[in-house]
Amino acid sequence: MAEARWESLADSIRKDIESGVLPEGTKLPSDEELSKIWGVSRATSHRALHELQRQGYVARQRRWGTVVTNRQQSQKGVVGLIFDQLAPAAGFPQPELLHGLQEGVGPNTSLLMCDSSLDPSREAEFVRRMINESDGIICFPTASNPISRPAFQEFLESGKPLVFLDRRPTGVEASLVKNDRAGATELAMRTLIQRGHQRIAYLGFHKPNVSAAMESLEAYRSSLRDAGLSVEPLYERQFPPELEFAEFRLFLEPVRDAVFTLANQAMPATALLCAQDMIAAGVLDSCEQLEIPVPGQLEVATFNDWPAMMLRSSSRIHRITSRQFDIGLAAGKRFHDLSVGTSVEPIDIRIPANFLVADYAIERVEGPVGTH
Repeated sequence: MAEARWESLADSIRKDIESGVLPEGTKLPSDEELSKIWGVSRATSHRALHELQRQGYVARQRRWGTVVTNRQQSQKGVVGLIFDQLAPAAGFPQPELLHGLQEGVGPNTSLLMCDSSLDPSREAEFVRRMINESDGIICFPTASNPISRPAFQEFLESGKPLVFLDRRPTGVEASLVKNDRAGATELAMRTLIQRGHQRIAYLGFHKPNVSAAMESLEAYRSSLRDAGLSVEPLYERQFPPELEFAEFRLFLEPVRDAVFTLANQAMPATALLCAQDMIAAGVLDSCEQLEIPVPGQLEVATFNDWPAMMLRSSSRIHRITSRQFDIGLAAGKRFHDLSVGTSVEPIDIRIPANFLVADYAIERVEGPVGTH
């Protein structure tokens, strides 16, 4: 494959920097001047300088322009890990995820963890700090919010690698590594339908700006349609997102109301698919209080991100578990590829989930599923 014009331009400048023809501190021509010298478009010269900046050969400074830097000094050996929140009590971020990230970026790179505390403004502050304090960012972002979007754009303009985990803010063009929630939802639905269920309810949080949440909901609906079943709003319950971080006793009341209604309406649900462990925990507590046997009257499946020991009676429900080490490894390797220039275009990487069938149902389920 012929080398692109921007690659030829970047290679030529890089060779001049490495040979000393362009020593540290040299000011390079602007995008427009470079395009005239080489007879290329301004977009081509801009991309060449952006690539050199990404590799640490030059720095682009406002009011001054583009200057040659000391590449060794510009490499800090640090990757900023920005999480929407740190919740040790709930096991987040998972040790397996962190292990995979470290394995992916390599042993000579340190991981600097930052806690956005669910605050987009705080997230934006960390992102801007990492322009000068890290070699790049791997980020589990807050829900898509216009407050932090400009900060991510500024970071991309700095030329440093940016990889998202789980979801990507709207309008930000960067690589994404995520659990395949859609595929996992389809597998859970297929299992429940195989077991004879036609009235399957979905319980989640109302998060129209969170791609992962919407993917699960749409996969639930499409699975019903694919099985020839109708999509009925009365089987969908989406709780206000602020309840996700409320005290459990406050969250339990609306879950109990939902379970009571779903189990006692004219056409009662016979199975529930929960978008999060917190919802599943509320469902199990509610079923116990309402004397609804699980699995006798209701079968329950959940996305299981908590440690299994934190979910009461986990052996009585079907669990969708994410392969956290594989997600971290893929994100770390993607970061590494961006750092060394092996690949520069944004891509999406989906990691398949595991589906763990409840103990009572193991022999009655067909297909590629696991066991507890």
